[in-house]
Amino acid sequence: MSRPKGHGEIAAILLALLVASWLLTALVFAGDLAPPFKRALSATFGHHWIGKIVISYVVFFAVWLGGRAVIKERTLMSIRGWTWTTVLSMVLITVLMTLLYVGLHFAK
Repeated sequence: MSRPKGHGEIAAILLALLVASWLLTALVFAGDLAPPFKRALSATFGHHWIGKIVISYVVFFAVWLGGRAVIKERTLMSIRGWTWTTVLSMVLITVLMTLLYVGLHFAK
């Protein structure tokens, strides 16, 4: 059974989104829970958020471009599976970020 044309590209984009989103989440947690890391990002990029975004974008494009070459050759799972994995992941990231900032707010 063949996949519709373009599904490999979509899967590569969704994979890149997942990896970059989880990386950004990890960078946010690291920056807020480890001040030396936040200072290092600020010293390197001018502001810690600029550093987080630059790193996330670089990883996104690297995974996307690398994934395009690999995923188009293989059937990993349906596009519906990729979509639901991405949606659930984004919901979980939102919950984790909310818990982090609510926790930091009440820890003051």
